[in-house]
Amino acid sequence: MLERFVGNRIDRLRQGREGFTEVVSDALQSATTDLRESGHITENGLRVVSRGIQDWMADAQHGIDHSFNVFMGSLHLREKLSDQYPKYRDVSDHELSARAVLHDMGPHLPILDKNGEASFPNEAKRRRVSILHPQVIGMVVSRFAPSLGIPPDQYAPLRVDIKYQDQSFSHPDKKRIAAIGKLLSPAGELFNDADRLAGAGELDDPNSIRISIHRNRVGSLGKWYIFRPDLSLGDRWEWRMRTGGFFDGASALFKEFLGYSPDYAYTPYGKAMAAERRLKFEENFIRYYQKERERGINDLLPLWENPDRHVEMGIKNDREQNGIVPMNNDLVESLRREGFRSAMEVVMTIPVPVDKKDKFRGREYYGWSIRSEGQWYDPSILQFSSGEELRNSFSDAVAGYKEIMSQKLNVA
Repeated sequence: MLERFVGNRIDRLRQGREGFTEVVSDALQSATTDLRESGHITENGLRVVSRGIQDWMADAQHGIDHSFNVFMGSLHLREKLSDQYPKYRDVSDHELSARAVLHDMGPHLPILDKNGEASFPNEAKRRRVSILHPQVIGMVVSRFAPSLGIPPDQYAPLRVDIKYQDQSFSHPDKKRIAAIGKLLSPAGELFNDADRLAGAGELDDPNSIRISIHRNRVGSLGKWYIFRPDLSLGDRWEWRMRTGGFFDGASALFKEFLGYSPDYAYTPYGKAMAAERRLKFEENFIRYYQKERERGINDLLPLWENPDRHVEMGIKNDREQNGIVPMNNDLVESLRREGFRSAMEVVMTIPVPVDKKDKFRGREYYGWSIRSEGQWYDPSILQFSSGEELRNSFSDAVAGYKEIMSQKLNVA
Protein backbone atom coordinates (compact mmCIF):
# COMPACT_ATOMS: atom_id res chain seq x y z
CA MET A 1 0.00 0.00 0.00
CA LEU A 2 0.89 3.65 -0.38
CA GLU A 3 3.54 2.61 -2.93
CA ARG A 4 2.92 5.60 -5.15
CA PHE A 5 3.56 8.07 -2.34
CA VAL A 6 5.76 6.09 0.01
CA GLY A 7 8.30 4.90 -2.52
CA ASN A 8 11.65 4.60 -0.79
CA ARG A 9 10.09 5.82 2.47
CA ILE A 10 8.78 2.35 3.28
CA ASP A 11 11.55 1.98 5.86
CA ARG A 12 10.21 5.09 7.60
CA LEU A 13 7.01 3.17 8.31
CA ARG A 14 9.04 0.87 10.54
CA GLN A 15 10.74 3.65 12.50
CA GLY A 16 8.30 4.01 15.37
CA ARG A 17 4.89 5.61 15.62
CA GLU A 18 6.14 9.02 14.59
CA GLY A 19 7.58 7.78 11.31
CA PHE A 20 4.54 5.66 10.54
CA THR A 21 2.17 8.55 11.27
CA GLU A 22 4.19 10.94 9.12
CA VAL A 23 4.22 8.70 6.06
CA VAL A 24 0.56 7.69 6.34
CA SER A 25 -0.56 11.30 6.87
CA ASP A 26 1.31 12.43 3.77
CA ALA A 27 -0.12 9.58 1.71
CA LEU A 28 -3.72 10.23 2.76
CA GLN A 29 -3.30 13.95 2.11
CA SER A 30 -2.11 13.11 -1.40
CA ALA A 31 -5.13 10.84 -1.82
CA THR A 32 -7.56 13.63 -0.95
CA THR A 33 -5.74 15.93 -3.39
CA ASP A 34 -6.25 13.36 -6.13
CA LEU A 35 -9.92 13.10 -5.21
CA ARG A 36 -10.30 16.86 -5.64
CA GLU A 37 -8.53 16.83 -8.99
CA SER A 38 -10.60 13.91 -10.23
CA GLY A 39 -13.74 16.03 -10.24
CA HIS A 40 -15.73 13.13 -8.79
CA ILE A 41 -16.37 14.76 -5.42
CA THR A 42 -17.85 18.08 -4.34
CA GLU A 43 -15.97 20.56 -2.18
CA ASN A 44 -18.31 19.83 0.71
CA GLY A 45 -17.84 16.12 0.14
CA LEU A 46 -14.09 16.57 0.23
CA ARG A 47 -14.32 18.45 3.53
CA VAL A 48 -16.38 15.64 5.03
CA VAL A 49 -13.89 13.03 3.82
CA SER A 50 -10.92 15.03 5.14
CA ARG A 51 -12.60 15.47 8.50
CA GLY A 52 -13.35 11.75 8.62
CA ILE A 53 -9.70 10.91 7.98
CA GLN A 54 -8.66 13.26 10.78
CA ASP A 55 -11.20 11.67 13.13
CA TRP A 56 -9.88 8.23 12.26
CA MET A 57 -6.27 9.29 12.86
CA ALA A 58 -7.18 10.49 16.36
CA ASP A 59 -9.35 7.50 17.30
CA ALA A 60 -7.77 6.06 20.45
CA GLN A 61 -8.92 2.50 19.76
CA HIS A 62 -9.01 2.17 15.98
CA GLY A 63 -6.91 5.03 14.64
CA ILE A 64 -3.31 5.53 13.59
CA ASP A 65 -1.80 4.06 16.78
CA HIS A 66 -3.81 0.88 16.33
CA SER A 67 -2.80 0.70 12.67
CA PHE A 68 0.86 1.00 13.63
CA ASN A 69 0.46 -1.87 16.11
CA VAL A 70 -1.21 -4.01 13.46
CA PHE A 71 1.48 -3.20 10.89
CA MET A 72 4.33 -4.05 13.27
CA GLY A 73 2.48 -7.18 14.41
CA SER A 74 2.12 -8.26 10.78
CA LEU A 75 5.86 -7.80 10.25
CA HIS A 76 6.57 -9.84 13.38
CA LEU A 77 4.34 -12.68 12.22
CA ARG A 78 5.92 -12.65 8.78
CA GLU A 79 9.39 -12.88 10.33
CA LYS A 80 8.40 -15.81 12.54
CA LEU A 81 6.77 -17.73 9.69
CA SER A 82 8.96 -16.94 6.68
CA ASP A 83 11.56 -19.69 7.09
CA GLN A 84 9.03 -22.49 7.29
CA TYR A 85 6.27 -21.04 5.08
CA PRO A 86 7.49 -19.40 1.82
CA LYS A 87 4.07 -17.89 1.05
CA TYR A 88 4.49 -15.46 3.95
CA ARG A 89 8.08 -14.59 2.99
CA ASP A 90 6.85 -13.14 -0.30
CA VAL A 91 4.37 -10.70 1.32
CA SER A 92 5.57 -7.10 0.93
CA ASP A 93 5.56 -4.28 3.46
CA HIS A 94 3.27 -2.40 1.06
CA GLU A 95 0.62 -5.11 1.24
CA LEU A 96 0.73 -5.18 5.04
CA SER A 97 0.64 -1.39 5.44
CA ALA A 98 -2.41 -1.24 3.14
CA ARG A 99 -4.41 -3.53 5.36
CA ALA A 100 -3.19 -1.94 8.58
CA VAL A 101 -4.18 1.56 7.50
CA LEU A 102 -7.49 0.99 5.71
CA HIS A 103 -9.19 -1.73 7.73
CA ASP A 104 -10.84 0.41 10.44
CA MET A 105 -11.30 3.65 8.51
CA GLY A 106 -14.80 2.83 7.27
CA PRO A 107 -16.92 4.08 10.19
CA HIS A 108 -15.24 7.50 10.01
CA LEU A 109 -15.84 8.04 6.31
CA PRO A 110 -19.09 9.16 4.69
CA ILE A 111 -21.11 7.63 1.93
CA LEU A 112 -20.41 9.22 -1.46
CA ASP A 113 -23.36 9.46 -3.81
CA LYS A 114 -23.18 9.43 -7.61
CA ASN A 115 -22.76 13.21 -7.65
CA GLY A 116 -19.75 13.11 -5.35
CA GLU A 117 -21.59 14.47 -2.32
CA ALA A 118 -20.58 12.95 1.00
CA SER A 119 -22.72 12.71 4.09
CA PHE A 120 -24.00 10.60 6.93
CA PRO A 121 -27.73 10.78 6.08
CA ASN A 122 -28.93 10.00 9.59
CA GLU A 123 -27.75 8.46 12.83
CA ALA A 124 -29.39 5.12 12.08
CA LYS A 125 -27.46 4.76 8.84
CA ARG A 126 -24.27 5.88 10.57
CA ARG A 127 -24.72 3.08 13.10
CA ARG A 128 -25.25 0.60 10.27
CA VAL A 129 -22.07 1.83 8.59
CA SER A 130 -20.19 1.28 11.84
CA ILE A 131 -21.64 -2.16 12.47
CA LEU A 132 -20.95 -3.30 8.92
CA HIS A 133 -17.62 -1.55 8.47
CA PRO A 134 -15.77 -4.64 7.15
CA GLN A 135 -18.23 -4.62 4.24
CA VAL A 136 -18.38 -0.83 3.89
CA ILE A 137 -14.60 -0.65 3.66
CA GLY A 138 -14.83 -2.46 0.33
CA MET A 139 -16.54 0.63 -1.03
CA VAL A 140 -13.99 2.85 0.68
CA VAL A 141 -11.10 0.97 -0.90
CA SER A 142 -12.72 1.26 -4.33
CA ARG A 143 -12.82 5.04 -3.89
CA PHE A 144 -9.28 5.37 -2.55
CA ALA A 145 -7.40 2.64 -4.43
CA PRO A 146 -6.60 4.69 -7.57
CA SER A 147 -5.39 7.65 -5.52
CA LEU A 148 -3.27 5.47 -3.26
CA GLY A 149 -1.59 3.83 -6.21
CA ILE A 150 -2.49 0.30 -5.19
CA PRO A 151 -1.67 -2.01 -8.13
CA PRO A 152 -4.77 -3.50 -9.79
CA ASP A 153 -3.67 -7.05 -9.04
CA GLN A 154 -3.62 -6.23 -5.30
CA TYR A 155 -6.99 -4.50 -5.13
CA ALA A 156 -9.24 -7.58 -5.09
CA PRO A 157 -7.34 -9.49 -2.36
CA LEU A 158 -7.05 -6.27 -0.35
CA ARG A 159 -10.81 -5.82 -0.38
CA VAL A 160 -11.44 -9.46 0.60
CA ASP A 161 -8.87 -9.40 3.40
CA ILE A 162 -10.41 -6.27 4.93
CA LYS A 163 -14.01 -7.30 4.33
CA TYR A 164 -13.64 -10.41 6.47
CA GLN A 165 -11.73 -8.88 9.36
CA ASP A 166 -13.17 -9.26 12.87
CA GLN A 167 -15.15 -12.38 11.95
CA SER A 168 -14.00 -14.10 15.13
CA PHE A 169 -15.71 -11.26 16.99
CA SER A 170 -19.00 -11.07 15.15
CA HIS A 171 -19.30 -14.62 13.77
CA PRO A 172 -17.29 -16.92 16.07
CA ASP A 173 -17.57 -20.30 14.42
CA LYS A 174 -14.69 -22.65 13.57
CA LYS A 175 -16.16 -23.83 10.27
CA ARG A 176 -16.86 -20.28 9.13
CA ILE A 177 -13.36 -19.11 10.07
CA ALA A 178 -11.83 -22.07 8.22
CA ALA A 179 -13.87 -21.21 5.12
CA ILE A 180 -12.80 -17.56 5.28
CA GLY A 181 -9.19 -18.63 5.66
CA LYS A 182 -9.38 -20.18 2.20
CA LEU A 183 -10.38 -16.79 0.76
CA LEU A 184 -7.63 -14.72 2.37
CA SER A 185 -4.34 -13.88 0.75
CA PRO A 186 -1.14 -14.61 2.73
CA ALA A 187 -1.03 -10.89 3.54
CA GLY A 188 -4.62 -11.14 4.78
CA GLU A 189 -3.77 -14.04 7.08
CA LEU A 190 -0.91 -12.07 8.63
CA PHE A 191 -3.00 -8.91 8.92
CA ASN A 192 -6.04 -10.58 10.48
CA ASP A 193 -3.98 -12.38 13.12
CA ALA A 194 -2.04 -9.20 13.91
CA ASP A 195 -5.29 -7.23 14.23
CA ARG A 196 -6.56 -9.64 16.88
CA LEU A 197 -3.28 -10.32 18.66
CA ALA A 198 -1.39 -7.03 18.34
CA GLY A 199 -4.13 -4.41 18.06
CA ALA A 200 -3.29 -2.84 21.42
CA GLY A 201 0.47 -3.34 21.62
CA GLU A 202 3.53 -4.95 20.15
CA LEU A 203 3.11 -8.65 19.48
CA ASP A 204 6.38 -9.67 21.14
CA ASP A 205 5.95 -7.36 24.14
CA PRO A 206 5.82 -9.48 27.32
CA ASN A 207 3.38 -6.91 28.72
CA SER A 208 0.98 -7.12 25.75
CA ILE A 209 -1.81 -8.73 27.79
CA ARG A 210 -1.57 -6.07 30.47
CA ILE A 211 -1.55 -3.39 27.75
CA SER A 212 -4.81 -4.76 26.34
CA ILE A 213 -6.38 -4.83 29.81
CA HIS A 214 -5.28 -1.24 30.39
CA ARG A 215 -6.62 -0.18 27.00
CA ASN A 216 -9.99 -1.66 27.89
CA ARG A 217 -9.97 0.23 31.20
CA VAL A 218 -9.08 3.56 29.60
CA GLY A 219 -12.04 3.15 27.27
CA SER A 220 -14.47 2.28 30.05
CA LEU A 221 -13.50 4.60 32.90
CA GLY A 222 -16.33 6.89 33.91
CA LYS A 223 -18.74 5.30 31.44
CA TRP A 224 -19.40 1.71 32.46
CA TYR A 225 -18.22 -0.70 35.10
CA ILE A 226 -15.39 -3.12 34.57
CA PHE A 227 -17.19 -5.82 36.54
CA ARG A 228 -20.90 -6.27 37.16
CA PRO A 229 -21.58 -9.26 39.40
CA ASP A 230 -25.28 -9.08 38.50
CA LEU A 231 -24.60 -10.18 34.92
CA SER A 232 -25.47 -13.77 34.22
CA LEU A 233 -23.59 -16.02 31.83
CA GLY A 234 -26.48 -15.52 29.43
CA ASP A 235 -26.05 -11.74 29.62
CA ARG A 236 -22.37 -11.99 28.77
CA TRP A 237 -23.08 -14.41 25.94
CA GLU A 238 -25.81 -12.19 24.55
CA TRP A 239 -23.44 -9.24 24.40
CA ARG A 240 -20.73 -11.36 22.78
CA MET A 241 -23.05 -12.22 19.94
CA ARG A 242 -23.80 -8.51 19.41
CA THR A 243 -27.50 -8.90 20.02
CA GLY A 244 -27.73 -6.12 22.57
CA GLY A 245 -28.10 -6.84 26.25
CA PHE A 246 -26.07 -5.72 29.23
CA PHE A 247 -22.38 -5.04 29.27
CA ASP A 248 -19.29 -4.48 31.38
CA GLY A 249 -15.59 -4.19 30.61
CA ALA A 250 -14.98 -7.78 31.66
CA SER A 251 -17.38 -8.99 28.96
CA ALA A 252 -15.21 -7.41 26.29
CA LEU A 253 -11.98 -8.76 27.79
CA PHE A 254 -13.40 -12.27 28.16
CA LYS A 255 -14.47 -12.12 24.55
CA GLU A 256 -11.05 -10.88 23.42
CA PHE A 257 -8.94 -13.41 25.32
CA LEU A 258 -11.06 -16.39 26.34
CA GLY A 259 -13.42 -16.31 23.39
CA TYR A 260 -10.63 -16.16 20.85
CA SER A 261 -9.96 -19.82 20.20
CA PRO A 262 -6.65 -20.79 18.58
CA ASP A 263 -8.88 -22.25 15.85
CA TYR A 264 -9.87 -18.69 14.92
CA ALA A 265 -6.31 -17.66 13.99
CA TYR A 266 -5.22 -18.05 10.38
CA THR A 267 -1.46 -18.58 10.76
CA PRO A 268 0.36 -21.32 12.69
CA TYR A 269 2.18 -18.80 14.87
CA GLY A 270 -1.06 -16.92 15.50
CA LYS A 271 -2.70 -20.12 16.74
CA ALA A 272 0.16 -20.72 19.19
CA MET A 273 0.00 -17.15 20.47
CA ALA A 274 -3.77 -17.28 20.93
CA ALA A 275 -3.41 -20.38 23.10
CA GLU A 276 -0.68 -18.78 25.20
CA ARG A 277 -2.67 -15.58 25.74
CA ARG A 278 -5.71 -17.52 26.95
CA LEU A 279 -3.58 -19.31 29.54
CA LYS A 280 -2.02 -16.11 30.88
CA PHE A 281 -5.08 -13.86 30.80
CA GLU A 282 -6.78 -14.68 34.11
CA GLU A 283 -3.82 -13.95 36.37
CA ASN A 284 -2.95 -10.74 34.51
CA PHE A 285 -6.57 -9.60 34.72
CA ILE A 286 -6.83 -10.23 38.46
CA ARG A 287 -3.51 -8.65 39.37
CA TYR A 288 -4.21 -5.54 37.34
CA TYR A 289 -7.50 -4.89 39.10
CA GLN A 290 -6.21 -5.75 42.54
CA LYS A 291 -3.70 -2.92 42.08
CA GLU A 292 -6.40 -0.61 40.71
CA ARG A 293 -8.57 -1.36 43.74
CA GLU A 294 -5.74 -0.49 46.12
CA ARG A 295 -4.97 2.72 44.25
CA GLY A 296 -8.61 3.79 44.25
CA ILE A 297 -9.06 3.20 47.97
CA ASN A 298 -5.83 5.03 48.82
CA ASP A 299 -6.84 8.02 46.69
CA LEU A 300 -10.52 8.26 47.60
CA LEU A 301 -10.98 7.09 51.18
CA PRO A 302 -9.44 10.21 52.80
CA LEU A 303 -11.55 12.38 50.50
CA TRP A 304 -14.73 10.40 51.17
CA GLU A 305 -14.36 10.61 54.96
CA ASN A 306 -13.63 14.34 55.05
CA PRO A 307 -16.93 16.28 55.09
CA ASP A 308 -15.10 19.45 54.02
CA ARG A 309 -13.98 17.88 50.75
CA HIS A 310 -16.20 17.82 47.67
CA VAL A 311 -16.89 14.45 46.07
CA GLU A 312 -17.94 14.43 42.42
CA MET A 313 -20.00 11.56 41.04
CA GLY A 314 -21.52 11.11 37.62
CA ILE A 315 -21.01 9.71 34.12
CA LYS A 316 -18.21 10.71 31.79
CA ASN A 317 -19.56 12.45 28.70
CA ASP A 318 -17.33 14.75 26.67
CA ARG A 319 -20.36 16.40 25.08
CA GLU A 320 -21.60 17.68 28.45
CA GLN A 321 -20.40 20.75 30.30
CA ASN A 322 -17.25 19.91 32.27
CA GLY A 323 -17.23 16.47 30.65
CA ILE A 324 -19.64 14.91 33.14
CA VAL A 325 -23.32 14.11 33.62
CA PRO A 326 -23.43 14.85 37.37
CA MET A 327 -25.30 12.84 39.95
CA ASN A 328 -27.75 14.81 42.08
CA ASN A 329 -25.73 16.37 44.91
CA ASP A 330 -28.26 15.38 47.59
CA LEU A 331 -27.88 11.77 46.47
CA VAL A 332 -24.09 12.08 46.63
CA GLU A 333 -24.27 13.40 50.19
CA SER A 334 -26.65 10.61 51.15
CA LEU A 335 -24.14 8.07 49.86
CA ARG A 336 -21.33 9.69 51.82
CA ARG A 337 -23.18 8.96 55.03
CA GLU A 338 -22.64 5.29 54.23
CA GLY A 339 -19.36 3.56 54.80
CA PHE A 340 -17.13 3.77 51.73
CA ARG A 341 -17.42 0.15 50.63
CA SER A 342 -21.15 0.00 51.36
CA ALA A 343 -21.63 3.16 49.32
CA MET A 344 -19.83 1.58 46.38
CA GLU A 345 -22.26 -1.35 46.49
CA VAL A 346 -25.24 1.01 46.65
CA VAL A 347 -23.97 3.17 43.77
CA MET A 348 -24.06 0.19 41.45
CA THR A 349 -27.77 -0.30 42.12
CA ILE A 350 -28.77 3.30 41.37
CA PRO A 351 -30.46 3.45 37.94
CA VAL A 352 -29.16 5.82 35.30
CA PRO A 353 -31.87 7.96 33.65
CA VAL A 354 -32.92 6.44 30.34
CA ASP A 355 -31.89 9.52 28.36
CA LYS A 356 -28.34 9.24 29.72
CA LYS A 357 -27.74 5.68 28.56
CA ASP A 358 -25.88 4.83 25.39
CA LYS A 359 -28.51 3.70 22.90
CA PHE A 360 -25.89 2.45 20.42
CA ARG A 361 -26.85 -1.12 19.43
CA GLY A 362 -29.28 -1.24 22.34
CA ARG A 363 -26.64 -1.94 24.97
CA GLU A 364 -26.91 -0.86 28.59
CA TYR A 365 -23.45 0.64 29.01
CA TYR A 366 -23.59 3.22 31.73
CA GLY A 367 -23.04 3.32 35.47
CA TRP A 368 -22.20 6.07 37.96
CA SER A 369 -18.52 6.65 38.74
CA ILE A 370 -16.37 8.97 40.88
CA ARG A 371 -14.15 11.75 39.56
CA SER A 372 -11.38 13.37 41.58
CA GLU A 373 -8.77 15.78 40.25
CA GLY A 374 -9.56 14.74 36.70
CA GLN A 375 -9.20 11.01 37.41
CA TRP A 376 -12.11 8.58 37.18
CA TYR A 377 -12.65 5.71 39.63
CA ASP A 378 -14.80 2.63 39.17
CA PRO A 379 -17.11 1.61 42.06
CA SER A 380 -17.33 -1.93 40.72
CA ILE A 381 -13.81 -2.74 41.91
CA LEU A 382 -13.96 -0.53 45.01
CA GLN A 383 -16.91 -2.54 46.35
CA PHE A 384 -14.69 -5.51 47.27
CA SER A 385 -13.60 -5.74 50.90
CA SER A 386 -10.22 -7.22 49.97
CA GLY A 387 -8.03 -8.14 47.06
CA GLU A 388 -8.79 -11.78 47.78
CA GLU A 389 -12.53 -11.21 47.49
CA LEU A 390 -11.93 -9.54 44.13
CA ARG A 391 -9.81 -12.50 43.03
CA ASN A 392 -12.51 -15.00 43.94
CA SER A 393 -15.25 -13.06 42.12
CA PHE A 394 -13.16 -12.54 39.01
CA SER A 395 -12.05 -16.19 38.96
CA ASP A 396 -15.64 -17.38 39.23
CA ALA A 397 -16.62 -15.15 36.31
CA VAL A 398 -13.72 -16.44 34.18
CA ALA A 399 -14.66 -20.04 34.96
CA GLY A 400 -18.28 -19.35 34.05
CA TYR A 401 -17.33 -17.76 30.76
CA LYS A 402 -15.12 -20.70 29.84
CA GLU A 403 -18.02 -23.01 30.63
CA ILE A 404 -20.49 -21.22 28.38
CA MET A 405 -17.90 -20.96 25.60
CA SER A 406 -17.44 -24.71 25.80
CA GLN A 407 -21.19 -25.31 25.69
CA LYS A 408 -22.03 -22.86 22.91
CA LEU A 409 -19.02 -23.08 20.63
CA ASN A 410 -17.24 -26.24 21.69
CA VAL A 411 -14.24 -24.10 22.63
CA ALA A 412 -12.09 -25.68 25.32
